Amino acid sequence: MKLLKKLGKYCISFLFFLTIGFFSCIEDNKNGSDSPSDDGRTYLEIINNTGYAVNVYINDPPLYSVVADTIRNVPAGSSQQWELQPTLEGNNGETLYFEYLIPIGSTVIPTYPNNAEYVKIKKLEAGMVNTQDVPVLGSVQTDSIFVLVTNNSSDPIWFQQGIFTRKPFGYSENSILPGDDAIYVFDDISSLNNCTIGSLTRHNFPSTPLTKGNVYSFRYDGRRSPALLLIEPFDPDMQTHIWTIPTYEEPITQGRLFTVGLLSSRINPKTNGYILAGKINYNLESVISSNIYGSIPYLGRISPTGDITERRISIRQNPSGMNLRDFIEDSAELVYTGQAYYDDYVGIPFILGTDTNGTENFYYENFIDDLGDASELHGYKIIKWGSGSFAVGCGMWTYIDDWYPQIYIAKVTKTSWDKVTHSEFWKSPINDSARIVDLIFDQINNIIIAVAETNSGSAVYFIDANTGSEKYNTVYINNYWINGFFSVGNQYYIAGEYIGIRDRAFITTIDAVTGIVNTINPWLIDPIGYLNGAAGIYNVLLESDGNLLLAGWCQEYSGISEKKPWLIKYSLSEREIIWEQVYKDHEGYYIYSVHHNAIGSYLLEIYNDINYHSYLISTDLLGKMTSSNVLPPLPRNTNSSFTVTAPGTPSLSVSITPLTDAALSTSFLTIPKGQIGTIAVQGSWTSYKWYIDGFLVSGSSSSYQFNSQGRAAGVYTVTVVVTDNNQEKRSASCRVTVRN
Repeated sequence: MKLLKKLGKYCISFLFFLTIGFFSCIEDNKNGSDSPSDDGRTYLEIINNTGYAVNVYINDPPLYSVVADTIRNVPAGSSQQWELQPTLEGNNGETLYFEYLIPIGSTVIPTYPNNAEYVKIKKLEAGMVNTQDVPVLGSVQTDSIFVLVTNNSSDPIWFQQGIFTRKPFGYSENSILPGDDAIYVFDDISSLNNCTIGSLTRHNFPSTPLTKGNVYSFRYDGRRSPALLLIEPFDPDMQTHIWTIPTYEEPITQGRLFTVGLLSSRINPKTNGYILAGKINYNLESVISSNIYGSIPYLGRISPTGDITERRISIRQNPSGMNLRDFIEDSAELVYTGQAYYDDYVGIPFILGTDTNGTENFYYENFIDDLGDASELHGYKIIKWGSGSFAVGCGMWTYIDDWYPQIYIAKVTKTSWDKVTHSEFWKSPINDSARIVDLIFDQINNIIIAVAETNSGSAVYFIDANTGSEKYNTVYINNYWINGFFSVGNQYYIAGEYIGIRDRAFITTIDAVTGIVNTINPWLIDPIGYLNGAAGIYNVLLESDGNLLLAGWCQEYSGISEKKPWLIKYSLSEREIIWEQVYKDHEGYYIYSVHHNAIGSYLLEIYNDINYHSYLISTDLLGKMTSSNVLPPLPRNTNSSFTVTAPGTPSLSVSITPLTDAALSTSFLTIPKGQIGTIAVQGSWTSYKWYIDGFLVSGSSSSYQFNSQGRAAGVYTVTVVVTDNNQEKRSASCRVTVRN
């Protein structure tokens, strides 16, 4: 009777399953894979060649409201057999139901497909080893609802649905121990309104309507209702979106030291992934020295599954070192700023534009005028000002009786392929000793806000975007060290580290309309697990529910213990931590930036400043770091384009900066994709070398046939280097636009 009740709700849908399964059984038995058993007994052997462990149910589908006694488990890539009774005469066979155990990071999600392909009818012949392959799991659907709970409290907890206690899937006990997580699987529930969780003190779940096929991830800290972390449609391929990429390898190969990571999510990371910009250095000495020689710019496009398309960014000016500091994505263009070095320890700030493939389409480095020999400039931040216009925030060092730091903002407007208008827009007072941290442009109020680090804390400047004068008085915040801006709606915030008796994380507001910074009551945040420790915030991510993800570091004991990466969800309205994650397995690292990953959880960029080691880590559904899928380190491309030459030595043997005494037949050429355009050199020369985007191509005649077949639509730079009778070299360039 119990079995009939359990099967009743499924009888209609499984009638179709059984019909299909009957014919699949006949086909299976024709394969001749069954064989006589050695002892004359009857066995069922399940062969699992899938990538997942499976539970096999015989004549009893997995209803999650009860505990089935007929479960049999077969690990991935193996087989198991059990002795069973032969099928009765006149019976079509035994019904086999397959439940796939899908690992998603640290969690295993049981998937029971609602598809006849995964139900088999197997007639057990007496005295035989009756074999059945596990169907390969393809694109499946499930009618189940998954509730994933992690216990962040200090006590064992259990889940109650009304007065009934629910046992977690795969658990022999009802309770979840502290620090553990468990999954509850439902097939007949529409909300969690009648559900509670806890130990002696119980809390209601938030009012959350449930939809079949979704995974609902919660954290419970024992102090209040469980916090909803994530709602995500279940997909077996979710496991492929959890990965770790180190950006170094031991031993470090000279000329291939990846040191700077600027990670940014695309508009839709679930489909477009991420962009990672940075540099490859010659060796560790070239990283820590003040003159950044021996580095090349790097661009990696990262897919949601961690696959990377890498490119060395080649530019016509050919510096001996290039240090990328910041970049933004502007339509289909990436715009960078940083410092370029030409065998000189000072360097020059620049703006570099490429497409998302890393092909140069704009470069300018002379937007600073009349500084004099007693000043140095370093490009640090870039923001979009308008169509083709940018503000570049620089660190300026001026020598009077000593070196003094200032902020220098230049306004740069691109007018054509290689021309700009440029002007000095604003400089901070020299007495502030201000070192730039971040910039933001508020178009509504037509104001630029700059934040800086000073000798005693931080400073916030409000600059009128029309006049370049300060619109409001500068706000100085002693003992508060800002790491960056973020915004929620029209409200701006700054976050960072408060240094007092001990270090504490902080957030406070900035009002762009009045120029007021809340210095009276900043929100000081301590890690729950280390209330007497220390913490700081580096990056902030706004969640869809209006709460914040704060990323940074924390310590158990201020200034003594190792820093650990720290990720918290924070309520702006309540000014309290909803949940926190301390990654104790990565001591010495901090979270530099946090992004949403392709499964709706998080992609973390973590760093160790002492040894310059770093990782990109895509977390699981509960925000946990896992090491089950460690991908090869960066850079992955092993050809010579990612090997940096010795400091002070240009990476190409000739400088291909265009000069006025060599000319091409055209400066601009537009051709449809698939066609060929001819570019010729004017005059007569003894030798010719042709380059496309800085890379040498075949051809040594006075003209070059640019074949757009096989090239993506976009803009390319074709340069020729010519030699005269005196062995003097000249060059000229042409911009080629390939249109679809």
